[in-house]
Amino acid sequence: MKISIIGNNLTALVLAKVLLKKKIQVELFYDENTTKVSKTVRTIGISQSNVLFLNKYFKGIEKIGHKIDKISISTERQRNDVLNFENYNNFKFAVFKYEDIYKFVKSSLKKEKNFKTFNTKLDKKLIQKKYLTSYDLIIDINLRNTLSKKLFFQKIKKDYFSRAYVTIINHKQIKNNIAKQIFSSSGPLAFLPISNTKTSLVYSIFNNNSSKISEEKLIEMIKNYNTKYKIISFEKFESFKLEFSLLRNYFNQNVLAFGDRVHTIHPLAGQGFNMTLRDIKYFLKLLDEKIKYGLNLDSSILEEFEKNNKYKNVIFANSIDIIHEFFKFEKKLPEELSEKLFIYFNKNNIFKKYISILADRGF
Repeated sequence: MKISIIGNNLTALVLAKVLLKKKIQVELFYDENTTKVSKTVRTIGISQSNVLFLNKYFKGIEKIGHKIDKISISTERQRNDVLNFENYNNFKFAVFKYEDIYKFVKSSLKKEKNFKTFNTKLDKKLIQKKYLTSYDLIIDINLRNTLSKKLFFQKIKKDYFSRAYVTIINHKQIKNNIAKQIFSSSGPLAFLPISNTKTSLVYSIFNNNSSKISEEKLIEMIKNYNTKYKIISFEKFESFKLEFSLLRNYFNQNVLAFGDRVHTIHPLAGQGFNMTLRDIKYFLKLLDEKIKYGLNLDSSILEEFEKNNKYKNVIFANSIDIIHEFFKFEKKLPEELSEKLFIYFNKNNIFKKYISILADRGF
């Protein structure tokens, strides 16, 4: 069996590794100009079940992440926590620096015999007819090349009119195992611990125009909401525009669209990469069934993947969007009513248990 992967990001490398463990030959194509990983302040939150899944294929990967035991949520009007999610027996999720986990995963592929990589101009390579017929399956994670634009162009899209700003704050040492989400008047602000002296920060700011906010203004806004950390310095700021996007079709011929660009969601819940890992798990399940019965890999596996995962991803992505819209609407509610609602939900253990399971495992 022979599969081609288009792309060179974390999703592509994780998928390559798990396919190789199934004794499948993998060839990865990428364009260094578009996928080069430079030093970044980006971080990724990975749920407990997904950390355990990754550790099966990348031994010791959990050690480079910072484990979070509690998630607290507050709002602009009620600075005290309105919702708390705790896990007393284990961690809820772990936060990884993107650069660290990318290098860890990439290094594990160096000695794989059935793995080849090709740094090439994607548009020139992928439009060749013989490329499509050279592999049992092609998994496109890049989705910005001529091939994918031809095969996957129908999307459901929504503009959040927001821009996310990402940085890392260096602060004095504390026990740093609580992630905090503040739904401020300017947008969701998340503090995500990555060590006892460093915390990742993701600030999604409402902005109807395309202009960026200055670092000085950002720092001023952040300090206004920070009540926990004695900040020493800020690392560089990165930013990106926020949108909601779902592909209408997951496959065409023997090509499967895959990864974050298949389902782009708001970062407030840190669920983007977790959705992708759940997609990988189900894809592996389908592969195992094919291998067990000695069946060839063909478009039938892609059809079944889309049939099972598309509707789940639509529901999950829209659930995140509803959370975003709820906290925007909450600001318009009478403060007394808002407070009563949060008290009710925070005391409802069944609700909190279901939300925790959903965030960890999906549907």
